[in-house]
Amino acid sequence: MNRFRSICFALILSTLYVPAAFAVGEMSSAPSEAVAAVAEVPVAEDAPSGDLTPGRAALYESAMMYEAGHGAWTSLDVGVHRFDYGVTDNLQIGVTALLPIGVFAVVPELKVGGEIAERLHLSVTARAGTALAPGLSQMIGFGGHVALTYGTPDLHITAGTHAYGLSLLDSDAAAVGWAVHPTLGGVARVSDYAVLHADAGPIVIGSNVGTESCGPDCVRPVTPEVALWVVKYGVRFHGDAWFGDVSFVIPVHEAWSEVAAYLPLGLPTLTLGYAF
Repeated sequence: MNRFRSICFALILSTLYVPAAFAVGEMSSAPSEAVAAVAEVPVAEDAPSGDLTPGRAALYESAMMYEAGHGAWTSLDVGVHRFDYGVTDNLQIGVTALLPIGVFAVVPELKVGGEIAERLHLSVTARAGTALAPGLSQMIGFGGHVALTYGTPDLHITAGTHAYGLSLLDSDAAAVGWAVHPTLGGVARVSDYAVLHADAGPIVIGSNVGTESCGPDCVRPVTPEVALWVVKYGVRFHGDAWFGDVSFVIPVHEAWSEVAAYLPLGLPTLTLGYAF
C-alpha cells in the first residue's frame, strides 16, 4: 500500500505543474508632434503579459487558456519536461514527459475551456499516459482536471479537482487504484516581473485488487482515505519570453515532521520555461 501511495503521489506531481507570466507596456507623445508620435509608437506585442503563458505556474493550474498559435515549453527540476500549444482559443494540447533515467513516462493531454461570464473561466482537461521501468509492471494512468477560475491573468482565484486512476499491468494480478486532489488557490502579481502563486488541498486515495486474478486471499478493496494534505506555493520571475519558478511543496503528514526541521520551507522545486 505504501508503494501504491508513492506511485499515486508521483503521478499527480508529474501532471500537476508548469507556467504563467505577466505584462508591461508604455506609450508617450509630444504635444507639438502628436500625429507623428502616435504613428511611431512601437507596439510591445512580445512584452511580458499575464496571458503569455496562462493556466499554469509551476505546480499551480487554472482554467485560463492559451490563445491560438501560442504555447510554452517548461522544465521542472530538469527531469520533467512539458509542452503546451493553443490550437484555438478554446482548445489546447500538451504533453508531459519524464527523461528516461530509470523510468520513462509520457502523459499527453487535451484541454477545453473558455470564459463563460465576465472574468469567470471554466476548463476541463483529459489526460492519459504510461510509465515503464526495469523490473516493474507497466503502469497506465488516466484522468484529468476540472477548474473554475475568477479574475484576470494577473490576479485570480481557482477552485479545481484533479482525479486520476492507475493500473499496474501484471500477469498475476491486475491492480487498480485512484487518487483525487481538490485544490483552492490563486495567483497575484506583485511587480512587473514577479508573480506569487499558491494552492492547497487534500489527496484522497483508494485501491482495488481483483480477486478473480489471484484468488480470495488477495488484498481487499481499500476504503477511500485522505492520505495527506498538500500545500504548494512559490514565486515566478519572468521576462519577455523566458520564465522561472522557485516553488515549494509541503506534504502535511505526520511523517513530514521528521524532516521539517531540515526543510522548513518545504520540498523545493525549480521551473524554467520559454513561451512563444
